[in-house]
Amino acid sequence: MDITDYIYSVLRKKDIILLNAYPGFGKSRIAIAVAMKWVNDGGQVLIITKSRAEALQLCEFTRRAGIRDRTSLFLGRESLCPFNAHNSKQCFLYRLNGVCKVKRTEVTLPIMTCNPLDLFSDGLCPYEVNEALAYQLPIVISTHAYLSSPELYGKIMSIINTWNKPLVIIDEFHNVAVGLEESTFIKIDELRRWASSGNDLASKLLDRINGYTPEREVVILRRFDIDDLLKGSESIDDKVIEILTHFGNDLCAFTYDGDLVKLRCLSLRPIRDLIMKSQKVLLLTASISKRFSYIVNIFSRPSYYITVDSLPKEYLENLVVFFCKGC
Repeated sequence: MDITDYIYSVLRKKDIILLNAYPGFGKSRIAIAVAMKWVNDGGQVLIITKSRAEALQLCEFTRRAGIRDRTSLFLGRESLCPFNAHNSKQCFLYRLNGVCKVKRTEVTLPIMTCNPLDLFSDGLCPYEVNEALAYQLPIVISTHAYLSSPELYGKIMSIINTWNKPLVIIDEFHNVAVGLEESTFIKIDELRRWASSGNDLASKLLDRINGYTPEREVVILRRFDIDDLLKGSESIDDKVIEILTHFGNDLCAFTYDGDLVKLRCLSLRPIRDLIMKSQKVLLLTASISKRFSYIVNIFSRPSYYITVDSLPKEYLENLVVFFCKGC
């Protein structure tokens, strides 16, 4: 059995698939092949990958598969602009000063190239063209950066909200968490000030690090009540309050490296929202399966994961699929 057909057959039955395979196995090609099948069945697909380079590679795969004309590269302005304009104001100044020669505002033919410079040479702005097409075409390729920026994440969700049969594919899923984490250092003297203001959690942290010198950064407290931390908040650093206000009850923990305490928070809201808005989700990873099955398992829909051992024989040793049953 063809591996894409197998994955697609499982996807039709299950809402969430976590596909784990070693680097170089061909997960990105599988993603494009699955996307093509989904679009041919009347759906829309958002593919999110790690970086601009991977996005351009995926674009090239769509060109070879014959679906480039149904695909938009929904990347940041700086990623697509030949002059690395950071925002629309800088873009306008480049055009006003004659640096940027963009003149056309309409695309008369399907986009068949994956090279932004080809569009620019044709008098078009690569960023503006692809952003416009993202709201019109059934396949959108974006990057992890769109999950870590509230503004960019909002654009992704505005596209998803117009779709009637969305499939979300997140490539390099093991790298998503890096961009969704925020942290801040807390000095020991600052903890003592919190404790002197009646903050029991600060006192607990001080007790745990008293006389303890770890060889590396270690977790000293997790699963704490945020309200307990905010007691006596007049003395708490504004950055700590800002992080906790933003992340709420997502994954937060205090760590200690022998010198400073650090508050680390990981917000899974962007992934959670995408999963809740989508009919199906395909997560691709080359990392340890159990770790990522746990991450997916925290979402509100009841689910559990089992290993599929009925893969075609030629793929069995190199590929593990986890799927969500009962979602």
